[in-house]
Amino acid sequence: MMSTRPLVIALAASWLIGAAACSKDSQTTATSPSATTTTTITFASTLSPGASSSRTFAASQSGTISVTLTGLGTSVPVGLGLGIPAGGVAGCSLTTAVRTVAASSPQISVAVTTGSYCVAIFDPGVLSSTVGFEISIVTP
Repeated sequence: MMSTRPLVIALAASWLIGAAACSKDSQTTATSPSATTTTTITFASTLSPGASSSRTFAASQSGTISVTLTGLGTSVPVGLGLGIPAGGVAGCSLTTAVRTVAASSPQISVAVTTGSYCVAIFDPGVLSSTVGFEISIVTP
């Protein structure tokens, strides 16, 4: 008579292998988001009484645009804004604007998606002569 013990052991081994293959445990590797690369653009020119000037640029990825009026040839506040290229102030349709003087920290910081944007500087009626300015734009 033939022993059934090897058959039972083989069936038990097959069951264990099958159960291990159907396990619900899994290992995943978390990936960290890639670092945002920024670009700094310097926009420098002059601003005349009653006038405006703008600069168009692109954000190549989502992130934050920071605009800093770093230099201004007067101590009176002028208008500084961020928007999208179109009609409006010097071809820039402003979505955010402030009255400000030159500073070392951003006067405007806005979260954006990939696309075209513009910065504008304008005289809100306070300049009596042409002044120089410098604006730093940091884009994602």
